[in-house]
Amino acid sequence: MSEEQATWANRVRGLVLGLALGESVSRDAVPASGPIRTGVSTQLAAFTIDGVIRASVRAAHRGICHPPSVVWHAY
Repeated sequence: MSEEQATWANRVRGLVLGLALGESVSRDAVPASGPIRTGVSTQLAAFTIDGVIRASVRAAHRGICHPPSVVWHAY
């Protein structure tokens, strides 16, 4: 993996982590102890990322893919 790809991956991870933490803090779901509870926006972002990754892998391996259908299936 090149340095440019690693930087891009780190930015995406940071974006998703920021979304999850921001949503949890904004809805007062941070308990004094225990796991942080996330909400619908975090789940939607996770499923969207899953669909985009699946679509890119399918396009690379099979050569044919309709990304919107793959993302819709992930939901």
